[in-house]
Amino acid sequence: MIQAAFDTSASHAAFALYKDGQCLLSLTRECQRGASKLLPWIQELIKEHGLTVADVNEWFVGIGPGSFTGLRVGISFVKGICYGSGAKYKGLNSGLAYLSAVDLVPGEKVNVLHDGRKQEVICNVFEKTETSWKEISTEVLKIIDLPARLGEWDSLVSLMDKEVFPDECQQSLMQIETLDSANFIKCNEEMPSSIEEMESSCDPIYVRPAVFIDPIKLKRKHK
Repeated sequence: MIQAAFDTSASHAAFALYKDGQCLLSLTRECQRGASKLLPWIQELIKEHGLTVADVNEWFVGIGPGSFTGLRVGISFVKGICYGSGAKYKGLNSGLAYLSAVDLVPGEKVNVLHDGRKQEVICNVFEKTETSWKEISTEVLKIIDLPARLGEWDSLVSLMDKEVFPDECQQSLMQIETLDSANFIKCNEEMPSSIEEMESSCDPIYVRPAVFIDPIKLKRKHK
């Protein structure tokens, strides 16, 4: 069984490759929101292990939270490969990769903080169950507003630099160094059995809706 995982929810693309439960590689690369160089990169990584993209049986892809363009790149990329190869695929909340990167997360309710830009964070809150983590809410907050809400969560997990957060957040903040998409595979999530289930699992978590600019209205505005 060959499995791959891919995530473009953050500023870097994260890719991992497994064979029969063994991790062959797990790397990140700055993606600049574009896909033109991602396919050759991944093809070369897979080729180094004597495999091709078509040999991958299962793909896991991060569905956010994240930016509109970043998520669209990753999800479309994986779907395109799977449509061509016939492999199965499943979308997973990118926050699971953050949580799985931490050996021990204190408490039962954890806020995974994603970079929302413009001095904001995307709060992706999870609650611990007997066997895994369950997402319970997602919202955008100003970073300066985090201290007033700290009582709602037992701990914070983030890929962002600690220095961007207020001093009041430091004690409960657990920082991870890099987004490891191999954690999607480690979650042992069951693969969907139908095309419909695979498609629905890949609905992206945008948080902010895409903005459409009407070129005609914009032209009139600047006349």
